[in-house]
Amino acid sequence: MNSEFIKVDLLGKLYIDELYLFYDDPQLFTCISRFGQKYMGLYIDVNEVNQKWLFAPISEARLAMVKSNRISLRHVFVEPEDDFIWLIEKEYESDTAKASKIYPPDLNGDVLPAEDTYLDWKYDKMLSTIDDEIVEISKKERRDIIDLSLEVSDSHCREIGCEVLGEVLTNTQQLLYSLAYKSDNIRGQIPKFIKDRNTLIVTGTFAASFGVRFKSYDLCDLLGETSVTPTIRLLTNLMGTKNDEKKLKEFLNSQSRRAILKYRNLMRTLMQADMGLKMKVASPNNYYFNVKYSMKEIADNLAFLESEINNMVSNEVLYGEIVGINVEKKTFAFKSIDGEHITGKLSNDFVGTVFEVPKQVEITVEQRVNINDITKEEKYTYTLLKIDEIMPNS
Repeated sequence: MNSEFIKVDLLGKLYIDELYLFYDDPQLFTCISRFGQKYMGLYIDVNEVNQKWLFAPISEARLAMVKSNRISLRHVFVEPEDDFIWLIEKEYESDTAKASKIYPPDLNGDVLPAEDTYLDWKYDKMLSTIDDEIVEISKKERRDIIDLSLEVSDSHCREIGCEVLGEVLTNTQQLLYSLAYKSDNIRGQIPKFIKDRNTLIVTGTFAASFGVRFKSYDLCDLLGETSVTPTIRLLTNLMGTKNDEKKLKEFLNSQSRRAILKYRNLMRTLMQADMGLKMKVASPNNYYFNVKYSMKEIADNLAFLESEINNMVSNEVLYGEIVGINVEKKTFAFKSIDGEHITGKLSNDFVGTVFEVPKQVEITVEQRVNINDITKEEKYTYTLLKIDEIMPNS
């Protein structure tokens, strides 16, 4: 146990446990009694006669919430776990401080931290601090770096649901793949060589709301670029269109339809989780990018994306097996070589056509994407435009 900090008539001897702010004397800290009771201490006044602190009894569970920024510092004192907190007064000539109960309604708000003041504890055993010099780190390690800071309900909370985090990570990676893959096919697998060149590695989390750090897998060349650097630059160009629908539309018109849908998925995940986003990017060639999206900006962005996606039409060439045709209902069923099952309707060009199924074929389909007004889910409809038999090698 640390050396004695103060002796209080009603609380006994108290010892500093963790020190958060120091200026001449401990200003904000936790202290603990010989019997294990912990308090959050706040230095509130000093004069010629005595010193004063507020001590709020605090459990380990609540302290963990304070450290993860789920509870503000003011909240600790105005909504204590007990009905009261302690006002501690110590005269300079006395060896023992005096404690008196004080109830939250009687607190002077001027001596308390502001409503939006959080601990931002930098020495959390689970989350390390973020180093803002990511350009220097990028150059030193010869790797691209992307820092994502996820701000739950636009707050400083350092905890996040597993499912939400998983979706954000997946959607971010899928967006990168889609920006790198220029095919206009919306469905189907991304080629292996695209994934190999554009896969990011999660190297850690950090204490900035809930932060995740990505790095490129490979090291840079003599020009300071890795295999994923060009795709990361496309990502920053996309994120940099914030609040400018004209620039966003121009950028999306130059990208694949798959990329538009993956970007929408990322924005939708963030909105459903009531989450803001900060992104910092650095590359070994001294490139640096920084952007922040509030929850409102994400909602506005999503609304624009959905208006662009709704009734999106594209033609795709697919390979696989035609497994069913219903001439009377003008419908078809198809299984791609990737194992994806697609059903839809026949175009009017097939009137009077005789089909033989099952058969290995190459088909051209019109794919239409619509957004459900209520659920906001994507709905895909297909129209078969052309079918060509794939002849086996002799």
